[in-house]
Amino acid sequence: MRREKNKKSLITSIIFITLLGAIIYLAQSPYFEREAPQIHSSDVIYWNRVDPLEIVLRDNIGIKHYSAKLNDDERTVTTISRSLDEKSDEVVLKIEYPRLGFHYNKTRFTLDIEVVDSSLWNFMSGNKTTKTIQVIVDHIKPTVSVTANSYSITKGGSALVIFKAFDENLVDLYIETNYGKRFEVIPFYKENYYIALLAWPVNEDSFSAHIVATDIAGNVTKRRVPYYLVNRKYRVSNIEVSDSFIDNQITNLARQYPQFDYIDGGVELFKAVNETLRAQNIEVINKASQITDFSRIDHWSIEPFYPLRGGAVQAGYGDYRIYTYKGQRISESYHLGIDYASIRNAPILMSNPGIVKYARFNGLYGNMLLVDHGLGLFSLYAHCSTVYVQEGDTVSKGDKIGETGVTGLAFGDHLHFGIVINGVEVRPKEWMDRNWIKLNIDDIIKKAKEIIDIQQK
Repeated sequence: MRREKNKKSLITSIIFITLLGAIIYLAQSPYFEREAPQIHSSDVIYWNRVDPLEIVLRDNIGIKHYSAKLNDDERTVTTISRSLDEKSDEVVLKIEYPRLGFHYNKTRFTLDIEVVDSSLWNFMSGNKTTKTIQVIVDHIKPTVSVTANSYSITKGGSALVIFKAFDENLVDLYIETNYGKRFEVIPFYKENYYIALLAWPVNEDSFSAHIVATDIAGNVTKRRVPYYLVNRKYRVSNIEVSDSFIDNQITNLARQYPQFDYIDGGVELFKAVNETLRAQNIEVINKASQITDFSRIDHWSIEPFYPLRGGAVQAGYGDYRIYTYKGQRISESYHLGIDYASIRNAPILMSNPGIVKYARFNGLYGNMLLVDHGLGLFSLYAHCSTVYVQEGDTVSKGDKIGETGVTGLAFGDHLHFGIVINGVEVRPKEWMDRNWIKLNIDDIIKKAKEIIDIQQK
């Protein structure tokens, strides 16, 4: 009797352990996972009806089925319903506006999304997620109109534009150029007006600029800025590179950068410094000269720059330098500033107030200062022997910010002076010319304000 009882207890224990093991297995098995699929979308979507709505679905073990239905409170249209033969952990739904089923004047819908994963949970039916999204139709493009702009832009030079842009749901506004550069815009004077400085790089043969306005529904307006283009010719210089120059100036500069340790010297080291290091230094300037303050500008003015009193020009902006070694062309570069020489360790003075954005060593530029004057305009001072300011300092007109020197790649004591607009180095001479500033900056701002005041009366 006791033996039969023990046998039943053993069987019961085995069954219990088996069931417990099965439960544990099911709980831990990926085939019976219980994590619901995810539907990545905001609760409200604006739709221009031209571009498809994109909804991202994700699941950790794979999606088995999904569907999407549009409803306008009168009728429902299934736009997508699909079962997958192969598991996919991510699906991007592209929902097109139905050609049939809805009247063209409908502006509000609900979008019902359902997604089921391939889990065997819920009695083999899988985990399911549903979401209802409010869809607002907006097919009206932003309005953009140019208020005032500089009449012309010169190759290597700068120009100004002031314009109006409006949309109740504006999400992006900038100026794009034909060479891929994006220029940021700043609110100006009154609501819905904007201002920007633009630049035509010296190494680009052509120039065009378009204001681009995009709203939350994806409607895009592009408006050309009507500049007259002035094609300016720049000097071409042929420079023979000597062994002594490579062994001294080039080698001394390169040894400060471990990335060039594998190059023994000679032409390859010169090319690495002139091309690779130069590109890295220019990228530093680009990053340091981006607009960070987008506060509205009511008034902006600038005085001509005179950074070095009594300085004589040693090299000009835009000089295209072709380097040869023993008669063979080995490299090239553009000189993107003006070199001024005076007495040794001559004082560098500020011509305009600003904020110091960069005050460090920058390769070929040596000890370099970059000062922000607002509206994306920066002045650059390179090869300094001494620097008297730090990053973040506010400087005033007349302040002594440094002294000339031979740091970086310099043939003698001098100042390399540059003007940078939103990352692009441009002709300093324009910003040293009072008449140019008046015609292309001051008068344009004054004219724009007069037009805006008339339009808002």
